[in-house]
Amino acid sequence: INLEEKFADEIAAAGDVYKWLESRKNAGNFEGIHIGDYFYTNITAGSVAGYNIAAQNFKCRIVGINTYKNCGDNVIGNMLYVMSDEVIDTPIKWNPTDNNNGTATQKNPWLASAAYAVLNGVNNYSTNAYQSAAHGANASAKGILQLLPTTLQSVLKQKRMLLDERYSASGLLTGSTTWAWGDGGKLWLPNEYEVYGCAVRSNLCQT
Repeated sequence: INLEEKFADEIAAAGDVYKWLESRKNAGNFEGIHIGDYFYTNITAGSVAGYNIAAQNFKCRIVGINTYKNCGDNVIGNMLYVMSDEVIDTPIKWNPTDNNNGTATQKNPWLASAAYAVLNGVNNYSTNAYQSAAHGANASAKGILQLLPTTLQSVLKQKRMLLDERYSASGLLTGSTTWAWGDGGKLWLPNEYEVYGCAVRSNLCQT
């Protein structure tokens, strides 16, 4: 259901739907909020790392409530996880080159990717990789994150997650070699376990 309609009075008292969700999350009060319930947000048009991003509206659904509570090296507390029904209209390439490895500087493929930089507004561009292949992007001026409403930006949290490592100076790897806990960004892409419940196309992490 539409949370902005169901809880219109509460949301008006909080200031907006984002502050209301944060206050509910902080209090651990999820009464009346269910998986699949939704609210709306938007991005404004802007230039991000060479991409011309168009203004766009999104229907955002609750996809997790305390999914990872009490997990992690830094224990994760109350948390709502949200995904939009729509994708960004502008196609964004994972990396400048077709490469899903990390780099000598950043061995995790996600944190080394252009997709991560463009979403979160960081500069992780690097050629410190096998055969000097380009990874990442310089999105330090602005990312998709910075195109969101400022009140939404202010309540988003870093996603603490297990990050696999996949890098070798001697060649490209097709499977990960180990993993470590890390911050995956305020905007992130779900892994296959989060989507399907198991690995479908990726290799399992080997330690």
